[in-house]
Amino acid sequence: MTKAGTDISVDRGIDRGRRMPEHKGLIAQQPERFFRPFCVAPVRPGETLLMADVQGDTLLDSIVQYNNLPMTYAEMGLWFVPFSRMPDWMRQIIIGTGFGYLNLADIQGTTAAVAPGANAADIQTQGHQTPGLQSRVRPWAGEIGGNQTTQQSESVYAPYASHATYAIAEDWYDSDRLDWDQEDLMQNEPVLSPHSRGATRTNFDVGLAGLDPDPSSVTSLADLIEQLFLMTTAEMSWPEYLASHGVDPRNAHHMTHPLMIRHGYVGPMGPGHIVTNGNSAGAGDVDIQDDSFSSTRQRENYTNDINHDWDARICGSVGQRWNGSVRPNLRFDQPGFIVGTVTWWQETGQVSEYGHLFDATRMTHPGHWGVRQAGGVEEEDFLATQDLYDAAGTAIVNGASSGQTGTGSSVFNLLNLFLHGDVNIVVHLVRRRFHAVLLRGDVHVDDLLRGQHQASVGVKLIGDSLVVLVRVAVVGVAVAHREVEAGFKHLLT
Repeated sequence: MTKAGTDISVDRGIDRGRRMPEHKGLIAQQPERFFRPFCVAPVRPGETLLMADVQGDTLLDSIVQYNNLPMTYAEMGLWFVPFSRMPDWMRQIIIGTGFGYLNLADIQGTTAAVAPGANAADIQTQGHQTPGLQSRVRPWAGEIGGNQTTQQSESVYAPYASHATYAIAEDWYDSDRLDWDQEDLMQNEPVLSPHSRGATRTNFDVGLAGLDPDPSSVTSLADLIEQLFLMTTAEMSWPEYLASHGVDPRNAHHMTHPLMIRHGYVGPMGPGHIVTNGNSAGAGDVDIQDDSFSSTRQRENYTNDINHDWDARICGSVGQRWNGSVRPNLRFDQPGFIVGTVTWWQETGQVSEYGHLFDATRMTHPGHWGVRQAGGVEEEDFLATQDLYDAAGTAIVNGASSGQTGTGSSVFNLLNLFLHGDVNIVVHLVRRRFHAVLLRGDVHVDDLLRGQHQASVGVKLIGDSLVVLVRVAVVGVAVAHREVEAGFKHLLT
């Protein structure tokens, strides 16, 4: 049959059986915001996922002082990546025949193309833009080929894991597009955007070429309007864009499908311990604090001239335990992979990340508050142009992101504050995070953090049907660590 197969008889011909595979994975020394897979399980069309269960731990690789515990968050996900989301050439692996091998194949046993690999230079340029089976060693995705000098055809692999991981990151996360190894080839795992996409953190210098041009140098009004649109667009991911148009991303065609998502605060894994050498010298009640008080990972000073009462803080292992199951009863209409992923973020609130500022204090213009002019609120109403100084107020901040040089005024979009919040560390040992989804309509509260001591308060905003539930969790030593969390059920759940 050479015509399009619209009249194909759909008949499985065999009874469906049942299988219960187990996939175990270990990820070690994973950098912050790097997005890594821990399992890749193939599924065939017509199969149904009845239940999935995940058990595991995400741990920092050293003990940490509970009093100086950094704000760290981890996320574990289980996803279905359909073949339609993978490169087209991979279909040839499935539908290949002997006749296709005679006409298309480069190596025995497959009709799929093989990436060029006659020498080491060819192998090193194999990446996501290279169609065909590959040999490059890509450890983060478990993709290992043989003979990195001249490609060994017997060991070429299909880069399913790396393509699937990037598909998930691009579909559901705001990617930083940062790559330390040939960005155009995406050789290492995806790198996600910071946990907080606040207004000041995403600023850039006034007059930045290509984004904030000098009007006198632009001869076209269309060019100015085009740049203004880019300048006023808030930070968003692909599902956030779809949801803003009333489309559920989970039902969008050719997107990866979330099966299970767990987001957790990385905190103490058990009771803390005090580590001391038992030296009683200098144990008097003095008002000297060691410099390590302001550090999260600095060894304690036990010299005789410093009070050990200050230095001997509670230490222990820090992590997040994953233990959950889902019963999606999801039937797969095409082949693909169930992929498990994990990532983590840490918010230190450093000056270079504008953690010493409350973004809300920069709302100095009526437009920042949504004041309607000429009948509506426009995106450019939320732009702010201000000088942002360091914690001492003596020097302009040199931000860590591109487009921030710390030499003059900054441009930032306060829509990011309304949509994404911010990160602030204003005093030692007290860390705060406020997370909310503001809607006109009903908002359901869900998934608040667990704590040893809680206090819940319900708040009703006049004019909006918005119920806010705030819970305070005190962890570890009293008054040593506070986590303020306003949790809301997400739009998509």
